[in-house]
Amino acid sequence: QPWWSEELHLPMAKFLLSLFDSSQDSNQEIFNFMMQWIDKLPLHTKISINILVNERLNHIEKNEYIKGTNLILEKLEKEKKESDRKNIALIIVSVFIVLSIFIVYMVTMKNQKLKTKLKEENITVKSKEINELKRKVSTSYQEVIEMAKKDNPLFVSFFKELYPEFYAKLINVQPKLTITEQKVCFFIKLKFSTKEIASYTFVSIKAIQNRKNRLRKRLGLENGEDLYEWIEKL
Repeated sequence: QPWWSEELHLPMAKFLLSLFDSSQDSNQEIFNFMMQWIDKLPLHTKISINILVNERLNHIEKNEYIKGTNLILEKLEKEKKESDRKNIALIIVSVFIVLSIFIVYMVTMKNQKLKTKLKEENITVKSKEINELKRKVSTSYQEVIEMAKKDNPLFVSFFKELYPEFYAKLINVQPKLTITEQKVCFFIKLKFSTKEIASYTFVSIKAIQNRKNRLRKRLGLENGEDLYEWIEKL
């Protein structure tokens, strides 16, 4: 039997239970000591103390459950915050990518519209230039025809300016052509007949035919090759 009186049993049990509740490292040792001590107590005291022990154990289990639940909730809250942070970062990156694509698209469309506009303007300008050139060529062609018909002294020079490529190819074939021979070639280029050339230059048809024959030899035409076709292809 314990040396202390029965009145101290319950206070002693409460004290041991308080130690058991606060000293986590020595809980098992305290619990074993308390159980051995309780076995030695009278039955009615043992019943009262067992009630206290069960209440304390229930209280401890409840606290442990609450503590465990709180840890789980804290972990979930932490995971939620981390997930929210990642989601926000993902949204920011997605918005940045979408904005970048939109800006690139807008810049591309703007440049495309600008290129299209410039292309249209260039086409308009070139069209005007071509029309103007056609008008000038048409005017110049009529002028050179009139100059040829009048046997104008400036006819040869004006023809060379109007048909520089033709003149260059002709001289390349025969660099030693005389002015008179060049003039006959120019008349043929303008598709004047032998009769017309004779009329405009105030010479006989026979003289123009002789000049054409000499030109055929000078230009290296083969027998049967048409002088008008040869000059047209030049």
